[in-house]
This record gives sequence, structure tokens and C-alpha cells, in this order.
Amino acid sequence: MTSYRLSVKALLALFFLCTFGEAQAQRQEKLDKARTILQSLIESNEYVGLSAAIAYKGEIILAEGFGFKNIENKQKPDSETLFRIYSITKTLAGILAMKLVDEGKLDLEQSIAKVIPELPEHLHQITPKDLLAHLSGIRHYNGWDEWNAISQDECRSPMEALDVFINDPLLFNPGEKVEYTSYGYVLLSAVLEKAGGKPFTQLMQEKLFNPSNAKRIFLDNKDGLNRDNISTFYDVEDGKVSITRLVNNSCKFGGGGYNASAEAVAKVLLAYMEKSLFSERTYQFSLEQAKPDDGSMIYTAHLGIGANTINGLRSAVSNGAGPGGRSTIYMFPDDEIAVVLIGNSMGKKLRAEAQMVAELFQQNKPEEEIE
Repeated sequence: MTSYRLSVKALLALFFLCTFGEAQAQRQEKLDKARTILQSLIESNEYVGLSAAIAYKGEIILAEGFGFKNIENKQKPDSETLFRIYSITKTLAGILAMKLVDEGKLDLEQSIAKVIPELPEHLHQITPKDLLAHLSGIRHYNGWDEWNAISQDECRSPMEALDVFINDPLLFNPGEKVEYTSYGYVLLSAVLEKAGGKPFTQLMQEKLFNPSNAKRIFLDNKDGLNRDNISTFYDVEDGKVSITRLVNNSCKFGGGGYNASAEAVAKVLLAYMEKSLFSERTYQFSLEQAKPDDGSMIYTAHLGIGANTINGLRSAVSNGAGPGGRSTIYMFPDDEIAVVLIGNSMGKKLRAEAQMVAELFQQNKPEEEIE
């Protein structure tokens, strides 16, 4: 009997080892395919360097650099190299908003004037929910000239960044339709700062980055290029590479002001998908889709990230771009998959490659339609 029990245990152990080994081999094969996809972006001559990370089922399974962080000195990026993440900062600001909602410090349905009473009267009808979903009616940048002008300033608080747009008329009544706006997220940053009772950067650090162990992520400033292990930022045009113009993104705050490694962003998304930052109820609430009155493009109502549902499976995507950078987040939240790609030039859009990488690890794939 003892011999029989030992044999059963041995067989079970062998079965476990074989199954585990097969799973590891399958994962490695998928990671190799992912690396091939990512390396193709460098070989396309659209990017000098790339930071990439994959969060999957509770862990970071890939955090690597590709190409060069400084092509002049042939320096390669690693998992901690800083890149300009631009508008995927909005996703992080949205997660911070959900954290404050979960703590009872932010009411998404009340007027933002309840939090910042001194705002112009025409903004009093806007709610934090409108700001998160790009439903506020606040305008976006008026072209590159304005973008460049605000990118030379240094801001210590979101309140300092409001003057450029805060007195302009709304494009439409809040809630009527979707109109993408980075300024809306600058105003949201000010609302979160007031609601949270601490500087915006401190709230991001204490409520998102520290709990997620995301260490390589900072608001840009005039001394940003002096940080350790930061990429050089490039323009790439017709195969010619040059260092891009100097910018300071600090006045963009939650609208696009942060520099980070892909791994740091992925760690925040990992904590988000694991629901360790706030409750299950708040997590599900964050992924509910907006329903603008005119039926236009749908964003998630409470996270500001593009959303879609195909055959019952949810995906979410966020993109960013500016001089010396382009970025993408692609998530399958129900499968706990998040892919983060950040390049050091404003090359081709990264969404397609991020989606391809995410789909390698997707388990609950929708069934193909039969023609």
C-alpha cells in the first residue's frame, strides 16, 4: 500500500512538472514572438528606441528596451530607462480619480465648482465624470504653436496651468458628445489635487506609484533631462534621425506630463487589474462605457481610456504622442493583460503592435464568425 501511494505521488509530481514545463515553454514561445514584433518597430526605422512591458496574470512577464536610448553613443535602453509617455498619463490620472472615489473624497456627479469654487461660472455645470470621459466641452490644444508655447513653462501645480484655456467658451454643453481634450485632464488634475487635499504629484506617488512599486515615473520639469537613465528624444523623418526640440511637459500634469519606463506604467496597470488599489465595485465602475447624447465615439465613462466590447470581451486602449515620444496602452482587463509600449520618437502609431502582443496571451478569445 505504501509503495502504491508513493507511486501515485510520483506520478502526480511528474504530471505537474510536465504540465508546468509545457506551460513555461508555451509562455516563452509567446514572449519570443512578442520580441519579434517589438524588434520590427526598430527595424522599420520609425523608432530609435523603445521601452516595452507586459503585465499578465499578476506579474510583469516582460520589461525590456529595444534599439537605442542614445544612438550617438550606442547606448541601449533597459527596463528602467525613462521615456516621454505623453497622453497615456491620462489613464493614470483616471485611476487616481477612481482611488479618490473609492475613498469617498471625490463625487463624480457633483459640479467641479464644489471642489474649486473660484472657477469661472460657465464651468460650473461640468462634473469630474465629464472630464474623465472627454464629455466636458473644454477645448483641446489650438495647434502645435500653442502646444509648443505651454511646453516652455514650468508649473508646480495644476492650478498654475489653467489660465491658457479656463476662460474660453465651452465647445458644447457637458455630456452632449465626446471631444478629446488634454486641457480637460489638466483641469481634472486640479480637481483631484483639491479633492485629495495634497499636491497632484504627491497623490500620484502615494496612492498609485508607491502601492504599485512603480519607481521609474516622474512629472517632467525643466531639469527632467538630467535624471539618471533617461532616453534622448528624437525626430525621425525619411530615415534621418535628429534630436528633437527641448520641451517641458510639466504644465500638462494628468493630461500628458509624465516621463516613465514602460515597466513602471505596467506595474500601475497590474495593480489596477488586480483590484489592489480599490474595491471590485469601483474597478467595474471604472470600465463602464460613456453614453454621450449624440452617440459619438465611446470612451470609458470613468477612466478616459478608449473602450470596446466584442462578443462580450472588453478591451481598452490609450495612446499618446508628442515631440520625441509615442506611447500606447492596450489592455484585455478580463484576461488581466496589459501591454505598454513607449518610443523615443513620434513614429508610426503603436496600437497595432501592442494589440498583437496582447492577443498572444489572450485566453478568452472571441470565436471566429462562420461565413
